[in-house]
Amino acid sequence: MYYQKVYNTIPRLYMGGVSEHLADWEDILLHFDMSVEDDEVWEIARGCKEIPHLGNIYQSLIIGRLTSLFFEQLDLAEDDERIKVFTFVNDFDSHFCINGEAINTLDEFMAKVDDIKSTLHQH
Repeated sequence: MYYQKVYNTIPRLYMGGVSEHLADWEDILLHFDMSVEDDEVWEIARGCKEIPHLGNIYQSLIIGRLTSLFFEQLDLAEDDERIKVFTFVNDFDSHFCINGEAINTLDEFMAKVDDIKSTLHQH
């Protein structure tokens, strides 16, 4: 069940309404010694006129960092048109996809990096 999942770094305050894949996304970042700090979430939250959904802010930062990390692994600019990134953050319905495939685990992340590297070297 979703609520039994243990999150690595996400504070309890953010846990209401987050993707079931959030802990796995955190694992990817942690593998590369990366994370999102509370200060980053609060900096964005302070700029909101209404009480924000902290989980969405946290997920957005996580997914943004994953996107940057992905392009870094490929040694490409984030605006490289050969790579199609789709991200969506809305409570439980949050997604991180590369070239039409959901990336939710470290294995999927690394496999997609390897797949794209091999494709790029063929051209």
